[in-house]
Order: sequence, then C-alpha cells, then structure tokens
Amino acid sequence: MFIRVLPFLLLAAGALTSLLGCITSEEAGPGDRARSPQLIPSRVDSIRSAARQDSLAQARSDSAKLAAQKRSAPRFRTKQDTVRASMVRKQKSAPRISIPIIRPENPLYTVQVGAFARASNALRTQKTAKLRFPDHQVINAFVQSARLYRVSVGRFEDRKSADRFRRELIEQYPNEYAQCWVNYIQR
Repeated sequence: MFIRVLPFLLLAAGALTSLLGCITSEEAGPGDRARSPQLIPSRVDSIRSAARQDSLAQARSDSAKLAAQKRSAPRFRTKQDTVRASMVRKQKSAPRISIPIIRPENPLYTVQVGAFARASNALRTQKTAKLRFPDHQVINAFVQSARLYRVSVGRFEDRKSADRFRRELIEQYPNEYAQCWVNYIQR
C-alpha cells in the first residue's frame, strides 16, 4: 500500500519544499551561482529513505518466505530419479546384408506401390489397390531375402508403359501413391 501512495507523497513533499524553502535565482544574487550548492536535508530525502527501507524489508521477508518453502518442500532421493546402468544396454547394430539383384533376361514391369514388413499392412494396401484398379492385376509377394511384402499393380511389357501408368497413379492419388516406382518381375 505504501508503494502505491509513495508518488503522491513525493509530489506533495516537493510542492511543500518549493513553497517553504526554495530561493529564486534573483534572491541568491550573481555570486552564489559560482559556489557549489549546499545540501539541505529535506523531508523528501527522509521519505525516499523510508521507502527504500520498506522495500528492503519487503525483499528480506520475501527471501525468508522462499527459504522456508524450500526447506518444507519434499526432496527427491537419488534412488527415485536415477536409472540403473545395468538396465540400459546398447544394442549392436544389425550387420548390413547385401541383397543380390538378379534381373531376369526378359522381365515384365510393374508399378510397386509399397513394401511392408507386416502382412496386415500389405493386405490392406492390396485390397485398396484392387478396388481402385480392377482392370490391372495386383500382386502381393513376399521376398524372403528382404523379409518384405511387396505390393505391385499391373503387368507391362515395356518400361515406358509402366512409367506412364505410374504417373497416372500419382496424378489420381497424390497422397497415397506419391512414392510408387517401377519395378521388374519375372514372366
């Protein structure tokens, strides 16, 4: 409350000192300007010092409250917030398996729309493709060496017609088949 009233008290104290104790430059004369002004303790200084003392006391009481809260707050023990090192194990990375690419002599081309590790995802994609493209053959094949289910649409004699069909897929379904590609299969 005192901090809210302080500006008004300072203004009132300044008005009182100007009425009671100020000397105009005409009364002081020309010689007084050369001398340094005398410091006269006034009521304003005592109000300011009282305000400083109140703010210091408030800060001390706030810091004392914070210290008391810290003391009363529950502390965590080391056992509760640490993990045992024996529980954390770094897995060794799997060795890279190079899959030999064996291209048949006279291949057929297809547009692969996905490769999945889970059979359920491959089956879902296969059903969707069969509904969307009833005129084309949809192939769901498991590749043992890669351990993936590959879902492909169509059987094309040359790569150009497979690529043309791939572009049509991307135009019709840009969100679903944006990353489809042309692949070859055996006859």
